[in-house]
Amino acid sequence: MKKEIVILNGRGESMRVSALVVTHPHPTIGAVGIHKSLPGSASTWSATHVRSGLRITRGDTRKSLVEEMTTREFTDSQLAIVAAAADAPEMEETTPPAPQKETRKSVDLDPIIDAVNQVVTLNDRERKAVRDALSSRSGRLKASAPVESWAKAAWNGLQPNPWKFQVASVMFLPDGPRAFHDRLSEFKWPVALDKDIEALTRMGVA
Repeated sequence: MKKEIVILNGRGESMRVSALVVTHPHPTIGAVGIHKSLPGSASTWSATHVRSGLRITRGDTRKSLVEEMTTREFTDSQLAIVAAAADAPEMEETTPPAPQKETRKSVDLDPIIDAVNQVVTLNDRERKAVRDALSSRSGRLKASAPVESWAKAAWNGLQPNPWKFQVASVMFLPDGPRAFHDRLSEFKWPVALDKDIEALTRMGVA
């Protein structure tokens, strides 16, 4: 089975690694962890005594070490060294941190709505329509017109991009939203409300 074990590096420092743990038949040896060797080692894989953290041997493949560590016969002197070894220091298991979701900051839309209100006096319903037409991420008009009639009227009425203005959808607006749209459309609104027309204006092609 795979688990994290504590190993000792060449400087006697302890560290945790992920290892495949196998069991040697001799009770003195017992559990052995097969794991990737530390950077700079001569071989790719290492076998470490789980209880003590002592490296037993190295090998070029994990498969060969698994076979060796389940069948190898140790000498009495080798068993004596393992038996006399102190237990590996305990270390807290490392838990990878949970991925952090990127939090997008919302734009305060009230100053934008207030600016519109300075030009066209808005009631509460119309303020909500303007808010629903704006993106809280960018503070610009949404990329496409909202479905709701009042918000659609606000989106088209504030639209500085003539290529996005939806003539047909405005024609079929109910009377209230249509009148609201007509009030807004009497004025020329800043190109900053639409990123595409703003970019074209900066390039001098709009």
